[in-house]
Amino acid sequence: MKKIFIFIVITVFALHVNANIYRLNNNAGINANFSSWGAALIGTVAGDTIFVEGSSTSYGDITLTSPRTIIGPGYYLSQNPQTQANLLQANFGYINLNPGCMGSLITGLVINNNFNINCGNISVVKNWINTISFATGSTSNMSNFLICQNYINNSINDQSGSITKYNIVICNNIFYPGGSTTIGLGNSCSGTITNNLIVCATSFQSAINVSNFVLTNNIIYQGNISGSNNAYANNIFNSNQIAAGNNNQLNVSMSTVFVGTGSTEGQWKLKTGSPAIGTGMNGVDCGPFGGSQPYVLSGIPAGPSIYQINTTSTTGTTNGGLNVNVKAVTH
Repeated sequence: MKKIFIFIVITVFALHVNANIYRLNNNAGINANFSSWGAALIGTVAGDTIFVEGSSTSYGDITLTSPRTIIGPGYYLSQNPQTQANLLQANFGYINLNPGCMGSLITGLVINNNFNINCGNISVVKNWINTISFATGSTSNMSNFLICQNYINNSINDQSGSITKYNIVICNNIFYPGGSTTIGLGNSCSGTITNNLIVCATSFQSAINVSNFVLTNNIIYQGNISGSNNAYANNIFNSNQIAAGNNNQLNVSMSTVFVGTGSTEGQWKLKTGSPAIGTGMNGVDCGPFGGSQPYVLSGIPAGPSIYQINTTSTTGTTNGGLNVNVKAVTH
């Protein structure tokens, strides 16, 4: 059997009435709608969806001033089973979400530099991201941010000073290895931080420095905690980073929490008998794989994805057709 690798993701979204769906692929010889991000930006309008296909060549930087839905294939695709037939990622440099792009969804991409947020009402879901910043381009108060199910290599920080940012939801992310301050948001920010894993390289780093947040069901592996006017409940800490109470578990040996083997992300699944199992609020598991929006390995976008296509021949006939065996899985 000859194996043919392609990238296909079928996803159903609630789109604008007149929105269109386009393909972006910068590999030579591929007949997609666009071969560069610049062409895709010019050739689409507010509310359109752009499927970005895997490539060994970066697509460069993104700056949005009107909303788009941008969907990539995911990341760490070779490490986990049943991901995509094409194991290449969709790599980008910087992403800038500027005023006017409210309603945008970014999912399944690899963002190697800063992801800069200058507007509200955005969803950042299932990406590999170096750093997320509430950036200096913000000019007015902002609200409604969903930062969920991402693998964040460095940090989330606030550079926008006194600009009020509220209803920030940071959930089910893996932060590893974490920056000098992994989640550092100023007094102008507020929201919830739930079901995340934060792993700091040393105990001298700052895992969380926020104020005006509710923090539940998180697992903090090294790093100190600071800030004011926060509420902590049902979190797990490797040391005594906060005061006891509210069902927080302190001084937990992390060797009892995680399986410790498998893929880059899979090693953080809970092992049998883990103290994180069922000890979150309302009986959910603590950490990124628990709760109502559990972390998805490789950041595979929602909906079914084809991860393998087999055929007995590379050619077909009008009468006989071409026998193809397709394997797909729903994420």
